[in-house]
Amino acid sequence: MSRLWLLLPVALAACTPAAPDPGVEQAHAYTKEVTGDEIKVGGLHVRVNKAIADGRHVRISGTVENRFAERVEGIRYTVIIAVPGDPPRVVDTVREEVDTTLDPGEDRSMRVEIENPTHASASALFNIVATPVTLGGRAMPVPDGW
Repeated sequence: MSRLWLLLPVALAACTPAAPDPGVEQAHAYTKEVTGDEIKVGGLHVRVNKAIADGRHVRISGTVENRFAERVEGIRYTVIIAVPGDPPRVVDTVREEVDTTLDPGEDRSMRVEIENPTHASASALFNIVATPVTLGGRAMPVPDGW
C-alpha cells in the first residue's frame, strides 16, 4: 500500500506539460497541407487525477480535453514510462487507441490501464500524449512507433 502513495505524487508531477508534442505538430502540418487551413487552437490536453499501482497494473484516470477548433473522433494515447534519474530513463512505451469523440472545447473522462509487473510495483514517472485519429473528419497521421 505504501508504494501506491509513493507513485501518485511522482506520477502527477511527471504529467506536467512537457515539450511540444511532435505528433500534434505533425497533425497541424498535415491539416495545413491537406486543407490549407491553420489550426488556430489545438491539441488534446490530458489531466491525470489518479494513478494507482497494485503490483500488476497501473491504472491511470483523468480527463482529456479537445482544444482543437474541430471535432476529434478517436484518440491514440501513448504512455511513456521512465525511471527516475538524471536524465530519467525511458523503460517502456504503451499505446492504446479508444473510440472517444470530442467536440471542440469538450472534455471527457480518460482511463488507461498498463499491465506490467515491473513498472506497476515501482515508483515510475510517466507522460501521456494524446493524438486524434481523425480531426474534423480527416484522418491524422499515425504517431511514430504505432
